[in-house]
Amino acid sequence: MDSEAAFVTRLIGFGLSEKEAQLYLHLLKYGPKTPSPLAKSLKTYREDVHRTLTSLIEKGMVRPSLVRQQSMPRWTSTPRLTLQ
Repeated sequence: MDSEAAFVTRLIGFGLSEKEAQLYLHLLKYGPKTPSPLAKSLKTYREDVHRTLTSLIEKGMVRPSLVRQQSMPRWTSTPRLTLQ
């Protein structure tokens, strides 16, 4: 099992769904993104990304991050956790 799959498995063990774990890992790895690029990268629907982001916000794992000169918030992981 590669390290990314192991990380996702550990996040699932902490109570995240597979979608939540994959989205969180993607944000950790690639930084803040808007829902459309997240959906494309994760090969899912934008509506699924919005639902998953809402769930991760409620769990305190992501937050909106406004980037200068953009009205659309990007989503970033918070806090940056590493599991070893």
